[in-house]
Amino acid sequence: MNIEELIKEGATIKAYIEKATEKLRKINQEIAQQAEFKDGSKTGHLVGGGFTVTLSLRDNVKWDQAKIQQIISLIPTAAGCFTSEYKPDNKKLDAAISRSEELEKAVSWARTVTPGAPTVTYEPIQEEGKC
Repeated sequence: MNIEELIKEGATIKAYIEKATEKLRKINQEIAQQAEFKDGSKTGHLVGGGFTVTLSLRDNVKWDQAKIQQIISLIPTAAGCFTSEYKPDNKKLDAAISRSEELEKAVSWARTVTPGAPTVTYEPIQEEGKC
């Protein structure tokens, strides 16, 4: 293949993958809306079409850096929960929040949480006696 053909084929495949990815994203969102998540869990399961489906819900979190600076100036103990870029060490932050309602309210004020795309895995159901 010459370079022109490679570029054309690469562009065609890339366009197909982008279209298929968008379609899969929509399918996964619809499946996630119909799945059952027990007791506030972010992991759900469904069975259908010969597959076991596992869904893990995710959140996208954005931090307002100016607000984080204000939190740290008002609540100095919060400084240990964030890196120098004011991104939290989630384990330390969760532990600190569990001990301080004031910090929990401040952190809620400084972050924006939006639902992320769910992670979905599809596993074929094995029929008994077959590998």
